[in-house]
Amino acid sequence: MDRGIKNKLKVSSPIFREFVAECLGTFILVAFGDACVAQSVLSKGEKGDFFSINWGWGLGGMLAVLICGGVS
Repeated sequence: MDRGIKNKLKVSSPIFREFVAECLGTFILVAFGDACVAQSVLSKGEKGDFFSINWGWGLGGMLAVLICGGVS
C-alpha cells in the first residue's frame, strides 16, 4: 500500500481508535453468537445444539478480544 494512503487512513486520536475497536469487537461477538443460535433454531436442532451455541459464543468472544484487545 502506498505510504500516502496509509498516512491518510491512520487515526491519531486514541479515543476514536478505542471507540472503533470496541465497535468492531462487539460486532464480531454478536455476529458469531447470533449466527450459531440462528443456525440451531432455524434447523430445529438438526444442525446445532447447546454445545455448538456455546462454542460459537466462545469463538466470537475470543476473536473479539484478539481483534480489539491491543487497542482498548
